Order: sequence, then structure tokens, then C-alpha cells
Amino acid sequence: MRTAHKSVAKDPLSDLPPPSRRRAKQALRAHLGDSLDEFRAFCASIESNSDPIWPSRKAVEYFYAQVHCFRLLSKRRSIVKPIQIVRHIDHQCPGLNLVETLQRLVRALERYCGTTPLARRFEDRLAEKLSASPRKNSAPKTQPRHPNETEDLPACFRKINQLVSHPGLQLRVGPRNLVEILQTNIEAAITEFDQLRNTLFWTRLRAVTYLRKFIFELGDEKMQRRLFGLSLEQQKEWGRLHDKATIRNYQARWRARNRTK
Repeated sequence: MRTAHKSVAKDPLSDLPPPSRRRAKQALRAHLGDSLDEFRAFCASIESNSDPIWPSRKAVEYFYAQVHCFRLLSKRRSIVKPIQIVRHIDHQCPGLNLVETLQRLVRALERYCGTTPLARRFEDRLAEKLSASPRKNSAPKTQPRHPNETEDLPACFRKINQLVSHPGLQLRVGPRNLVEILQTNIEAAITEFDQLRNTLFWTRLRAVTYLRKFIFELGDEKMQRRLFGLSLEQQKEWGRLHDKATIRNYQARWRARNRTK
């Protein structure tokens, strides 16, 4: 007896070409270009001191998704930091200038937000603590700033402060109390300027929250330290303390492991 063959429905995916890892990687590299173009446009607007051309949140999320897909194709472990995948893509596709574009993006964010006025105060407190420490090799490289020093202020404030502090001013103006009133008003103006600059820094910091989050998710510590409005010396000091803490943690784990043996 003949058995009737059942008709099997044809799989619509059977006509597709076989999967190619090489073509998938080429598509990912091509798709990264759209996000990189928006990053470069933002950097160019900041460098030209014009209104920022903000990259869309979709471009940032799309970039991170492409990096994640590339990690899956490269068979890297899930604990690998995204910045390592980015460097791997940049090594295979040097024409994208991937790492250079991200570093340029960090420089643009650093320039847009500026340095927080609190950074200078932190340097003064650090110098005071080091100068009061009894250790021999704890002498600070820079001395604390004098209240009359205004190197980080605009040229107009520095000029006014220099004129008010001139010893011959009271001879030309007259009574000494008039000079004191003028000095008090200048100090109040400088204090108000510092407050306005501090407010501007935090306002701009909130405006670039999604870009800072994107840089933090990449996992590069040097890039992360540049997004807090700190000076270059403070960033180096932060890196040095972080390295010392890493070594101490490693030593503590090594000693604990040896004690259990």
C-alpha cells in the first residue's frame, strides 16, 4: 500500500543565504558611522564656540547596541568592558577613527562643562593638609591660594582687583573708609561671580547627563575622571590614589587567601 505523503509547509527563511560572520561585522561597522557623525558634529560645534549640536539619544543607544552586537559576534566574555570592544573595532577598522572620536567627545564635554569652582578649593584644602602633615615627603607642589589672588577670574575682575589693592589708591581717592567700601564691594562681586559660574557648571552638567552616562558605561577610567570638572593635577592625584587602593585590595585578598591555606 502506498502511503500518502503529507505536504510540509516551506520555511520562509530557507531561501535566505547562509549566515556570514564577516558580513555581519561589516554591517555593524557601517552602522556605527551614523552615530559617529553626530558625535563629530557635536564636537565641531563646541570647538567653534557655537550653539551645541546635540547628538540624539537614539544615536547614543544605537552606538552602544552595535558595540554589544560586535561583542557577541567576537565571542568575547560578558565581563569584558565595552571600551575594550571599541578598541578591538578600531584596530580592525582604523578608518572609523572610533577611539579618537570618543576622546574628542570627552574633550568637548570637558570644554563645555568647564572646571567647577570647587576644584580650586579642593586643591587649597589638599595643600593645607599636606603642609600640616608631619611626613617628610608631604610638601605640596603648589601653595594655597591667597584670598586676593584671582588667576581663574576674567581679565576685568583681575584688573579691578589689582587697582583696588594698589597702596597709592587711598592717597588719590581720599578717606580710607572709601577704599575699604570699594574693596568690600569688589569682593562681593567676585563672590557672586563665583556663585553664578558654579550654577552654570551644574546646569551644563545636567544637560549632558545622557552623554556622561554613555561615557561611564564604556568603562574607561581615564575618560570618566575627566567628566567631573576637576583640574589636570586633581585627575592625576585621583588616578594615583585609585592605583594605590587597587594594589591594597589585591594585597588584602592575597593575604586572606594565604591564611586559609
